[in-house]
Amino acid sequence: MTTPSMEFLVGKATAQATTADTAYSTLNGTQASSFFRKVRNLTSGLTQRAQMVPVVGTHMDFNHVDSTPLMAMGLAETALMAGTADESAVVFSGRRLTPASCRMFIPIAQHRFLKTNIEGEQVVNTIIDLLAQDFANLSEEVCCTSVAGGTTGAGYGTGMLSTIDGFGELAGSGAAYDHGGGYYNTLMFRRLVQAIPLKWRNAYPRDQWKFFVQADAIIMLQDLFAQRATPLGDTLIQTEEGNLKMFGIELVPVYYIPTNVSGSLTMTGSSDEYTWVMLARPDNMYLGYRPEMQLFTHPNEEGNILNISMWAEWAAQFANVDEVAMAVNVTHNVNY
Repeated sequence: MTTPSMEFLVGKATAQATTADTAYSTLNGTQASSFFRKVRNLTSGLTQRAQMVPVVGTHMDFNHVDSTPLMAMGLAETALMAGTADESAVVFSGRRLTPASCRMFIPIAQHRFLKTNIEGEQVVNTIIDLLAQDFANLSEEVCCTSVAGGTTGAGYGTGMLSTIDGFGELAGSGAAYDHGGGYYNTLMFRRLVQAIPLKWRNAYPRDQWKFFVQADAIIMLQDLFAQRATPLGDTLIQTEEGNLKMFGIELVPVYYIPTNVSGSLTMTGSSDEYTWVMLARPDNMYLGYRPEMQLFTHPNEEGNILNISMWAEWAAQFANVDEVAMAVNVTHNVNY
């Protein structure tokens, strides 16, 4: 029994194992010496930017203290304050992160398969690595699309997208900008910045903020700005140097942000054709996990099946959702 590092569990990438063609899992004539791994890292966005924190106990609370300040002026020297009408107040609040359980499981043949595949018994390590990558990718998808009490559609494990709120849902409690069906453009990014209350914009430099954007949108924006006859245009289309920024804030590609979101606010009742963009500070984004995450292998009772299992508990949360903004009703296309 081992307790993997968080890089092993969440910092890698994945895709879930499906029914394989056995012609490609066994020795058969001339073949490559190892499997080509079709599971790839798709976690460059949310989960790799968020802060990883262990949760000891049932939950983790992010406690807040604020004030509603009032200041009276022009009173006579001996005058009294006007009672509660002039009193300042201290306000306590908070947010809670409660990890939820998740499980992944792969059974493999214990006898013939371990001897006849092209990697031999080393294939177990390959499968474990794929499982870890799958966990990371699926966690990223949960962070983008999961809604507690929502619906987990076909093709997903039980409760995967309906047990916890991901960052995409949690951000809905912050500031909102309704783009009204418009494309990705400079207006949208400007309005999203302006949706953040001034006290939070002034508290942190712009290089601490990130726009979290559907990954293909960044390619489309790079293509759009590359058409400009400027040094930036050449750089965007010819090199991979530097990340695209809007108003000094980096755009982070997130593969699992959906582009088929139903309209809301002014677009309520419209078809499922929209996406969203989130503005947040990674230092304000948390993934809380139970320390007893485990990955282990064990045979079944008859010894002919090797079970590879992973068990973990985790959840996402913003420490302060007041400094988070989301643009909704964004059409997945670009213009100036």
